[in-house]
Amino acid sequence: MKLFPSNPTGGIPSYRTKTRLRSKEKTLIFRNHAIADAARPGGFYPVISAYDASSSYNADSDGFYFEQSSGTSISNEATLYNTGREELYPQYDPLWISKFRIMDNTDIRIFAGMTTEAHNAVCDNDTIGGDAVGFQFSTNRGDTNWQLVTNNGGTQTTTNSGLAFVTSQIYIMEMEWSGVGTSVRFRISDQNFNALMQDTVVTSNLPAVTSDLSSMNALHTLATAAKTCRFYWRESWY
Repeated sequence: MKLFPSNPTGGIPSYRTKTRLRSKEKTLIFRNHAIADAARPGGFYPVISAYDASSSYNADSDGFYFEQSSGTSISNEATLYNTGREELYPQYDPLWISKFRIMDNTDIRIFAGMTTEAHNAVCDNDTIGGDAVGFQFSTNRGDTNWQLVTNNGGTQTTTNSGLAFVTSQIYIMEMEWSGVGTSVRFRISDQNFNALMQDTVVTSNLPAVTSDLSSMNALHTLATAAKTCRFYWRESWY
């Protein structure tokens, strides 16, 4: 397994160790995390791009974070998107994991996961237009809980996680494919990896096993007001 060294000058530890009991051995494909850059996060391949009205770099008791705010027009975004495809094909049974928090709970639509959809379109509607697997929350739909979404580019399955969305809660979102891309396990944990939502498996309307998915953390405002989110890190493994 390829891990980041513990010496901060050479990298930072991977959080893969926290999932090892429920996931087979894998190799780290990419890792993005907040660095001392107010323009975008950094990390280990691929390049990550930030789309927002304003952004900053800071730290709290839970680590370094990259904060983004949307503009004040409806559908303005605060999104982190990998500009080069990771080529995380479902057939290789990847593991995706990300730590973030949302600072608003009104007039928002959120997606965190992997998709073929464009960064400026993934949160345009409650039903995503492209292939997608991830976590979603939409006040337009009347959500009070996080939703688990799988979309094969034509039909979307939306599964209620049963876990209430809480403003400013730090979430660690985890997805892992299995069965050569025919099943996805979802989990939501707090910042200490204590499970808030136990494993939920979804098998319907998954993207094709050869779909070229890219990682995304996206927030759109649904009102004429800026909305804010904080990104800590995300990883993908094979």
